[in-house]
Amino acid sequence: MFVLFSQIFSLLEEHQNDISHCYGKMIETSGLQACLWEKGWIDMIHPWHILEANRMLMSSWKTAEIDSTAKLLGHVHLEGSVRIGQNVTVESGTVLKGPCYIGSNSYVGNNSLIRNYSAIGPDSIVGYGSELKNCVLFGNNDVGRLSFVGDSVLGENVKSGSGLTTVNHTVDYSQITCMANSESVETGLTKLGVFIGDNVSIGARHTLGPGTIVESGKIVADNITL
Repeated sequence: MFVLFSQIFSLLEEHQNDISHCYGKMIETSGLQACLWEKGWIDMIHPWHILEANRMLMSSWKTAEIDSTAKLLGHVHLEGSVRIGQNVTVESGTVLKGPCYIGSNSYVGNNSLIRNYSAIGPDSIVGYGSELKNCVLFGNNDVGRLSFVGDSVLGENVKSGSGLTTVNHTVDYSQITCMANSESVETGLTKLGVFIGDNVSIGARHTLGPGTIVESGKIVADNITL
């Protein structure tokens, strides 16, 4: 199992979403590390395989781990193997359903719902009343209040305004396709959200359709449907 850096998103764009080439580049330039994993194997070819790998890893967690410096204010409901890093603040009314992870120095606003297989990277903010489900957020993310992020991967330093909705299925729940190497690829999934690269800013009240890819460095104005 590789321990990935957030630059994976920029490299995916450079190498037309071919993740095997990205591994080689990261080994050369960033000291990519790996650990032994004996509970199955996933070919990491397309971005949505990040979600599959995340599920496999979190499914191995048997216990909750909450750092002693974390602050759970008021009534916070925890279920299952919830893992919370250093100096995290979780406001009252929030529900955390494990397995899920909140990285160090992160903040989760009031009445939020963090569902199974959600990983929030360090130094991130989840605005009040938001819902996260089966998603990977790399470090320094800012999810605006009253948002839904499901079955999605957000790169490092992504800022989104209030009311972001990542639509994670078609109207008829048919298989979702996604672009790779300028071609439409069948994902084999009926639930899949969006992929957002590093250093992206998204305004308020956005709806992003299933399989949407937002390239690194993009700025998306308010109230846009993609």
